[in-house]
Amino acid sequence: MAIKDDVLVVRERLNRMCPGGKTAHFAAQRLVMDSAYWYRHPRGPAKAPKHHERVTSGAHGWEIEFGANAFLVGLAIERGCRAVQSALAVVEVVGQKTGADPLRESLERAVRGSVANFSGDEYPTLWGLTSGHMLFGAQSIHLGEFVQSKWSLLKLHLVAK
Repeated sequence: MAIKDDVLVVRERLNRMCPGGKTAHFAAQRLVMDSAYWYRHPRGPAKAPKHHERVTSGAHGWEIEFGANAFLVGLAIERGCRAVQSALAVVEVVGQKTGADPLRESLERAVRGSVANFSGDEYPTLWGLTSGHMLFGAQSIHLGEFVQSKWSLLKLHLVAK
């Protein structure tokens, strides 16, 4: 398959994940389902498969509250979609796959930069990591699993090496 065909596949998936530039509810729930943990579980971090049911609509789009903070999952996905769109534009011009590492880093920044306080104000810095987890008290979002889930859903392997 030619690179332009691969770009079309990824664009179609992007349009399903972020139709009109806004995150689809199923995408927000899926990425939370794939990456949410009870970090302080007695036996160590354990998947929290029902956290996706707590994804609600807020001032910034889809979000999930974790105590006094909210993970702005919709905003994280939208920012990541914009990063993928930018990468696709370069792939189309150059006619070659983009670098996987810089694209993953962009997706990670989008996730870590999408946290708000109890007033709904986004934090001005990237959220910290502990063993790959963005901690929110006893709960967490595993950054690598969030990004990998998005990577797989969008089939980014088709356009990144």
